[in-house]
Amino acid sequence: MSMQKSESPSSWLACTDGIATQWQDLLLLLARVLFGWTFVMSGWGKLMNISGFVATMPRRGLPDFLGYVAPFVEFIGGVLVIAGLAHSLRVADNAPIHYHCGLQLAPLLGG
Repeated sequence: MSMQKSESPSSWLACTDGIATQWQDLLLLLARVLFGWTFVMSGWGKLMNISGFVATMPRRGLPDFLGYVAPFVEFIGGVLVIAGLAHSLRVADNAPIHYHCGLQLAPLLGG
């Protein structure tokens, strides 16, 4: 009987790290497109039946006007995520709104 040598977990992890490093850009692009596509499709469905979506707002305890705003934000936000522009819309470090209700926003926003 011959005993087969099994790979150690560290060699398996090294292999997956190598694959992740080699394919990082493609994987991030794919993740961004899939994430954005989810928002686009969800927003599009709400835009096609905006009156039905607005009718659900009171049950959720939200004001009706959000039912008119949210589908556009969701759809356009998804398009921006796919295009890679969403990250550039954050508040700049030198913006005058670093503090809001005693909370420092710059570290939270990547500043």
